[in-house]
Amino acid sequence: RDLIQRLESDSLEDALTGLYNRRGFLTIGREYLNLSARNKNPMHLLFLDMDNLKQINDTFGHVSGDEAIVRAAEIIKSVFRGSDIKSRLGGDEFAIFPISSSPQGLKAAIGRFHEKTAEFNRSGVCPFTLSFSAGVAGFDPENPSTIDELLDRADKRMYEEKRRKGGGSTRTQPG
Repeated sequence: RDLIQRLESDSLEDALTGLYNRRGFLTIGREYLNLSARNKNPMHLLFLDMDNLKQINDTFGHVSGDEAIVRAAEIIKSVFRGSDIKSRLGGDEFAIFPISSSPQGLKAAIGRFHEKTAEFNRSGVCPFTLSFSAGVAGFDPENPSTIDELLDRADKRMYEEKRRKGGGSTRTQPG
């Protein structure tokens, strides 16, 4: 029974970061979207893409690239609540469903995320710096979207930001 529980847990969790993996995010996220639609509660999905992971890998090696991913996950865990759905979708992509968060609350959390990232970069504990591009997609329970549609919209907004900023820090607004 313990083995079955571990296998079920492993199938939903990213081994490197301890966050949900893509399967876990989609599974749990669908349930939260259904609950949100039923309770008429709007939600937001935050999509984060680490900037320059390839450069970190090429310059410092893949062990440092993995450390960058782990450090990003640590920052995410420190900023977002335990009840929020936090995931590493794969590679250098992360998605967060801040549960019961208003647009103002999400904006504040994104601000804290940037502050913690800047704090990490100033610490100099690693030879690399972290930077992220972000996109936000809103879920309207009156006009529900699937989780795949939300991910697609947030991903497109993230790429718009990545093009605008050209590798700098983000200033994402919920929407």
